Amino acid sequence: MIFDTQITLRLFSYPIVNGQTAEKLERETTVWAEYYQAAQAGKRTDAIFRMHSAEYGGEQQLVCGSDVFDIVRSYGQETEETELTCKRRDGA
Repeated sequence: MIFDTQITLRLFSYPIVNGQTAEKLERETTVWAEYYQAAQAGKRTDAIFRMHSAEYGGEQQLVCGSDVFDIVRSYGQETEETELTCKRRDGA
């Protein structure tokens, strides 16, 4: 694998403080990944990214260049590499 594409993973959380939902927290982590256009891979989504499993922490969104993607499926966290199947966010 050649991890030659820099992506930013986004994790969103909504902590509960004193029984009420607090302001949304967002964490961003930049990592290297391998990028595939999903249409070429025969998928119904827009992109697939492969990355080191140790760098994936359950994030729900990623940014690659100017494109923002929702992570719709993750696979392989128990192995060395995780595959993220993504759908491009319209208007992002």
